[in-house]
Amino acid sequence: MKRSARGQSMVEYAIGIGCVAAVAMLAMQGLGMSSADIMRAVITSINDQDDQAFANNPTPVVNKSSTPWQPQ
Repeated sequence: MKRSARGQSMVEYAIGIGCVAAVAMLAMQGLGMSSADIMRAVITSINDQDDQAFANNPTPVVNKSSTPWQPQ
């Protein structure tokens, strides 16, 4: 019996593509979780700095009576 090499190579390519897709999904999941942790830390840091700045100087930074083209 003569087997078809074309069908065999197609199956090998499908298995290879499936393995690459599985590895890519695992990598994206890990990167997604670590990037979410980084973003959460940045947001928390920004919010904490804003809270501390307001606690130290409760007066508003923006003078609402001045216009953008006039110095304060």
